[in-house]
Amino acid sequence: MTPHSAGLNGNLDDLLLRGSEAIAELPSERREETLHLEFKTLSDQSSGLLSKDDRRMIAKAVCGFSNSDGGILVIGIGTARIDGLDLAIEIKPVQQLETELSPNFGDGRAGQAAAVMG
Repeated sequence: MTPHSAGLNGNLDDLLLRGSEAIAELPSERREETLHLEFKTLSDQSSGLLSKDDRRMIAKAVCGFSNSDGGILVIGIGTARIDGLDLAIEIKPVQQLETELSPNFGDGRAGQAAAVMG
C-alpha cells in the first residue's frame, strides 16, 4: 500500500474535510485508485450532462462500492496506468454536475458531492 492509498475512512475524512482543496491535490500527489477510491471523467466535461455511457460508468462504480465496503467516486479526475497502478494525473473540471445528480439523490447528497467535486 502506498502512502496515498489509505483506506476508506482516511480518504473520506480528507475529502470531506478539505473538499475541493483535497481534490485539487490528487493529481500532484499521483494518488492511486484503490478498492475505496475511484476516479472518472465524463465524455463531455463542459456540459455537465451525463451521456448514456457516463450513467453506465457511474452505475458500475457505485455497484462495485455497494458490493464491498463502500467508497468514494471522484468525477473529474483523469488517470493513467503507471507501473501497473491507476494514478490521478489531471483535473478535468465538470460543469453543473449537481443538476444531473439531484434527481438521483433526493436527500441532498448531490449538493455535497458536487461541492466536493469542485
